[in-house]
Amino acid sequence: MIEWLKRRRLASLVEELAIYNDKGIAWSGHDPARAEVERSLLLAKVEQQIASIGEENVSRKLLEAIADGGIRLDSTGKYVPYAKHGKL
Repeated sequence: MIEWLKRRRLASLVEELAIYNDKGIAWSGHDPARAEVERSLLLAKVEQQIASIGEENVSRKLLEAIADGGIRLDSTGKYVPYAKHGKL
């Protein structure tokens, strides 16, 4: 049960980042510099959650998206399923 909750939290954080990229920047009125700060904060939370789950239990595609920066600018939520379901 606890692992499911951790995975759900990870998916929520990934989704929050995508929503921020999609509409949150405009809604908040953040300039590009502030948007980068917000992205960095959200990404740090994603990485902390991955650490609590264990990288070995997280989708390789999600880890690659973090490493190559793809998740940082994603506004579609395409990485959410990888966060929810682990090893896809």
